[in-house]
Amino acid sequence: MTARTKPERRARTLRRSLVITFAAVSLLSVLLLGVLNYIQARELLTDSVSDRLVNQQAAKALAIRNGVDRLEQQVVVTAQTSQIVESVSAFSEVYDGLVGPDLLDAEQAAELETFYQTTVDAIGEFGLESIAPESLEPGSETGRYLQYHYIAANGDDPRSDLVSAPGDNSDYGAVHAELHPALLALRTQLAFGDLLLVDTDGNIVYSTNKRLDFATNARTGPYRNSGMGEAVSTRIAATPVGDAVFVDFELYLPAGGKPSLFVAAAIRDEARTVGALLVEIPIDGLNNLTVGAGEWEESGFGETGEVYVVGRDNLMRTDSRLWIEDPQTYLSWLEKERY
Repeated sequence: MTARTKPERRARTLRRSLVITFAAVSLLSVLLLGVLNYIQARELLTDSVSDRLVNQQAAKALAIRNGVDRLEQQVVVTAQTSQIVESVSAFSEVYDGLVGPDLLDAEQAAELETFYQTTVDAIGEFGLESIAPESLEPGSETGRYLQYHYIAANGDDPRSDLVSAPGDNSDYGAVHAELHPALLALRTQLAFGDLLLVDTDGNIVYSTNKRLDFATNARTGPYRNSGMGEAVSTRIAATPVGDAVFVDFELYLPAGGKPSLFVAAAIRDEARTVGALLVEIPIDGLNNLTVGAGEWEESGFGETGEVYVVGRDNLMRTDSRLWIEDPQTYLSWLEKERY
């Protein structure tokens, strides 16, 4: 065999170098094209997800606005029904008829005082400041009489179940036995938390749930400084006919210290105002508009997306998805954010 010359060896080496270079360039081109395609696909996917979430946000915001509008109209229309007009008039009349300095005997009065003291002892569990037992008293003998028979002597069972108080043989008791079942059915049908009727003097003459605000005066009683008291005292009178007053969520003692949202509307008999309708809206009512049945992924929110309502004070008004799905992790996150 003839040994190859140096030029031939150089040519062979050059060809090998060119092949390797072309292969490297081709591989690099493929890698760069793959990276660019990945980046572009990721951007398109991100934009798609972002657009979908924005659309979901807009849809939920519209649903919340529509839901609040429906609630307002529902309360306004309910306040003008003959059932509510006749009920507030009937309860106002018999409430005013409960007069006298000794509506309760000594034993009943002592039981009522014990009830107030027991309630005050439990307030610490609500996370509220300690108060004096007398601060719970309605401020009138009429109120004390009704709170004894419909609250203190009613045990721990749902007080809304009580149609007739065994010891109340007054005209009020007769009217309550007649009207309460239909009013309770109305409250249940409309998914209200509580339904209260207020007379023109500010007296809460009826309540389906019979909580501590029942038979107090919204203007002068223990809860006059609450949003509920403000709504009855000033806001309803300044509200145009056909509109309702919304009282934002606040810790409310008669609700066991839980946040309560009230909606109020004037009750009018033709052109004459005969009282006010107050309804409590449970937080579940708003959660139904944001959380729904908890089907976040089916609704397009993926594994972590959520919608919740925030008030002007930057505090949440509805539950977070994380709180519902994993309360312990949510609490741990809050502790971490605090510090």
